[in-house]
Amino acid sequence: RVQSSVLKGTWIAASSALEAMTIHASLQGRVKKMPMWTQRNGAMLGLSGGTFTVRRIHKALQQRGCPIAGVVISDWTGMKAKANRMWYNWVLERELYPNWQRLVDDLESAGINV
Repeated sequence: RVQSSVLKGTWIAASSALEAMTIHASLQGRVKKMPMWTQRNGAMLGLSGGTFTVRRIHKALQQRGCPIAGVVISDWTGMKAKANRMWYNWVLERELYPNWQRLVDDLESAGINV
């Protein structure tokens, strides 16, 4: 479902994928390099489900010696019962993470970026 009557786009003619990417980058800009911590050895986990779930998974992996570089927590996206659609509000779900800062501090003290 589109909420606009206007569509904007750009056609790129190129003889190779590399040329197309070069043209695209000149129009849109280049993607910034990933932060150095993403280059460390360790898994990048995408988790959701609240503090208990994040801590349980972290503990289970830690006990098995699995290195973890970072945790991405995405509970603020998903279906909302009353909205009946995907919801991207990018606001911390305090009900799922009542002690958010403590969770972040604990993970970061273990060398895990959040």
